[in-house]
Amino acid sequence: MSDQPALLAAVRAQPDDDTPRLVYADWLQENGRAEQGEFIRTQCRLTTAGPDDPEYPALLDREAELRLWLTAHAPGPRPTFPGGLTVEGGRNWWKWAHRGFPRFVEFDGYGRHGAKAMRALAAGLTRAFESLPTRWLVVRYVTVAQLVALLKQPVLAGLSHLTVQLDAQGAEADDAVRALAGCRHLRNLRGLSLAVAFGDAGSEALAGGRSVGSGRSGRLGCRIRRIRPRLPPL
Repeated sequence: MSDQPALLAAVRAQPDDDTPRLVYADWLQENGRAEQGEFIRTQCRLTTAGPDDPEYPALLDREAELRLWLTAHAPGPRPTFPGGLTVEGGRNWWKWAHRGFPRFVEFDGYGRHGAKAMRALAAGLTRAFESLPTRWLVVRYVTVAQLVALLKQPVLAGLSHLTVQLDAQGAEADDAVRALAGCRHLRNLRGLSLAVAFGDAGSEALAGGRSVGSGRSGRLGCRIRRIRPRLPPL
């Protein structure tokens, strides 16, 4: 029986730890999938190597080479999740990969209305956590009311990163940011990216918020970035 299911289960169970990924990379190397194993090892190494590391340029070049090879010769799986949650699969599996697996899952709110859609999204996110080590959610084109409904879902406590894009301005945008800043389910966040046209009131809410990132042991603080609407997550 293949050891692959057990190795992948270990990766999912410890998404922040490189060790299970490197063990899986060794298994890939030993089972005829050397390029994928090297890709995982290279990306893991890049997360610890700074630009001043002598090996950094060579690692970046090798990552790009492996990404192109895998895209052409080894398309990834095509996982599906309920609730409109998606992840790039097939030849695009490697496009946004981070440490060998998809960097984020995403939800597009077009055509999905009300709080019911947010409960369905939460169910999809639960399924994604069971299938992938990915802990970054990108949410696009939801209403402020839908965002507030989503923030009530306990599954968000499993996120490490969240990107939110809203078509909201003025007081409505500030209300959305206040809801984010006060969400106790975002206590484990390490990064929050907002493509929202919020103002001073929203900025004050973020500066004074005590919930986002509060559950991280020994944290230096959740990194919060404001990005232009309609840009992909960075």
